[in-house]
Amino acid sequence: MIDALAEADEQLPRLYKLVDLLATIPNQLTKLLGLQEQKVYLILSQNNDELRPTGGWIGAYGVLVVEKGEVVAYEFHSSYSPILTPPDEACPGENPAWWIQLLEPVWRCFYAQWTADFPTLARQMEWFYEQGGNTPGPVDGVIAIDLMGMETLLAALGPVELPNYGEVIDVSNMRARFYDYRARSIHGEEEIHKEFLASLFEAITHSPSEASPEQMIALLDALVRSLKEKHLLLYFEDPDLAAWVAELGGDGAINPTTDDYLFVVDSSLIGKVYNSIEESIEYEVVINPDGTLAGQVAVSWLFPASAVETDMAIAHQFVGSEQSPIFGNMARIYIPQGSTWIGTKGNNSPTQFAEEAGKLMLGNWVVVAPGERHQIRHYYLAPAKIEQIEDHSHYRLIVQKQPGTWAHSLTVRVILPKGAELIASTPEAGMVYEDGRAIVEFKTKLVTDQAFEVIFR
Repeated sequence: MIDALAEADEQLPRLYKLVDLLATIPNQLTKLLGLQEQKVYLILSQNNDELRPTGGWIGAYGVLVVEKGEVVAYEFHSSYSPILTPPDEACPGENPAWWIQLLEPVWRCFYAQWTADFPTLARQMEWFYEQGGNTPGPVDGVIAIDLMGMETLLAALGPVELPNYGEVIDVSNMRARFYDYRARSIHGEEEIHKEFLASLFEAITHSPSEASPEQMIALLDALVRSLKEKHLLLYFEDPDLAAWVAELGGDGAINPTTDDYLFVVDSSLIGKVYNSIEESIEYEVVINPDGTLAGQVAVSWLFPASAVETDMAIAHQFVGSEQSPIFGNMARIYIPQGSTWIGTKGNNSPTQFAEEAGKLMLGNWVVVAPGERHQIRHYYLAPAKIEQIEDHSHYRLIVQKQPGTWAHSLTVRVILPKGAELIASTPEAGMVYEDGRAIVEFKTKLVTDQAFEVIFR
């Protein structure tokens, strides 16, 4: 009974926070839906089969205008549109030296997708749009959704009709039809697959007005799940809306935590193959007696040979082509600022270094062919991240999920100082002893951001 009361007492702050968050929904929806004034949003269509740091290649973008809760204007364009290519002299910075370098650099939105921080990307996209002198504007926010996010919304809403295509689209056929249209685009009907996505998104945005109460509940659940699983990302200029979305976990920002931290970021820069890549992450951290951390991160990628024939994204792209599919990946990890890199094993290229959003980035170019597996392992020392509360030591870790990814296998091993005793762990973990040191091991799937805590003395 005492333990149950203690656990309930620990959960009270989270409960109060949730109640406060729910209480703000009416005010935030008033702003979001333009009940007081018109709102203009950019919609980014991200193809996570061709993964980028914030979810996927931006193949198309839309402009959505809402007023008094109604969609009053909607249009969709290819990201190759000239209006997203403003004058070079006004560019807000340049692509980093470690990112894509072109023989004739073109500063367009899809080449600007180097940042892993979605608010930064969203501001770049707003800049591209507004520098082009486009109307309506100015932009009040940016909404990014990937193919998985579209499928999640369709699963909640049920089938939607696309009159211009004479089709009914649901979660079971959406991806197949998209790649059928993409194949037609490759063979002469340019942009038809992007027009298909535009029509589908328009149908989805209008469906809630005709939805049943049960569908609305399912849709709300799908929206929240898509935000938490990072298949739907939101950015707002309004600071209250921005803070609200951050509380929901849907802002796609690099986590500002001062605890131990890991963020694995892939960029599939050659072809639409990422849906078939099987990825696993292992993080081992040794807590030294002085509280500093010795970390090693191993990331593995498997490209099953069977995917060449079974993955529709690959089949449509390479059918009839002499080119073979490969997974060409700019693989990055983000770790605490102030960390000292020791070395990297398994790298095909020199390790690149940069700082972004208060984190240290380590990056390498990785190439994996069908039927192959590749692993990179980084070694580094991190600053002390142990908090002392009375006679207990608290170690906390945040592992952030990359937008657009499935559920990577994640293993975390925390090796306590010699002679230390484990008091508790969150979530509950397995434990073994080696050479007088306790090893706490967590195994999970990276469906959402994961938080770990180990308490010892």
